[in-house]
Amino acid sequence: MELQNSLREVVAQFFDTDPARISPDFPLTGKRMQGSLARARLDAAIRRTVGLQIPGVYSAQSYGELETAIMGSSESVAPSTPPVPNRLIDSIVRQLDTSSDLPISCGIDVEMVDSLPIAKDFWEDEFYKGSFTPVEIAYCLMQENPVIHFAARWCAKEALRKCDPEYIAVEMSEIELVVAKSSGPYLGRYSHGQVSRLPHAVSVSHTSSVAVAIVIKVAEQVARSAPPSQKAESADSALPLTVAPSSASRLPAILLAVIAAALSLWALLRTF
Repeated sequence: MELQNSLREVVAQFFDTDPARISPDFPLTGKRMQGSLARARLDAAIRRTVGLQIPGVYSAQSYGELETAIMGSSESVAPSTPPVPNRLIDSIVRQLDTSSDLPISCGIDVEMVDSLPIAKDFWEDEFYKGSFTPVEIAYCLMQENPVIHFAARWCAKEALRKCDPEYIAVEMSEIELVVAKSSGPYLGRYSHGQVSRLPHAVSVSHTSSVAVAIVIKVAEQVARSAPPSQKAESADSALPLTVAPSSASRLPAILLAVIAAALSLWALLRTF
């Protein structure tokens, strides 16, 4: 009962309402719960107050479903334990066809800066600890308005997930937006204090109220054209030749990237 009361208090505070209104059919939908950022904030609030991680927070449509997940699931674990992968996300990843005939894939994400929570201690806040690497937290805290820079990094990670389904199930704190003065920002996979650069191009931008990021991945071209001297060899010894994609075949993907950039600009302009 104490656990249920604590959970009800967290949800009531999150929705800025009276705990008495939190019934089993209380909806975890609507504007307040739009986007993955909102779900991540609720997840962090539950972990901070209740002390449990509930994968069901990302799929529950009502308080009753959320309560069932925390009371009936044997997979709820303490936050000190490595996070349990979200079964819903894993199912989506397995069903996705990650192959593509297009040489370029693109992801875009736009977030309102004030959607991110204000923390007394960004280092200890569950949302920021679970969403950003130590280097990212340190960098953002050195800026005049840290939340703006946190928002830009969140957008970059969400855009990566949209661009490349391989990263849908990867924890946000395992992805880092690296600031490199010589080559510009890039995305990396963070593990045990080390960052491995990812083969994705990323661009981020922000105003005081909106952040946006675009991530693009160019498919690896493994096919090689045979040297002219090999064309004269016999059919038995000749290597198979593969024709590189023509400019026309690249056109749809390039248009996709241009459209994504235009949409991000449109989203920024709408705020003014």
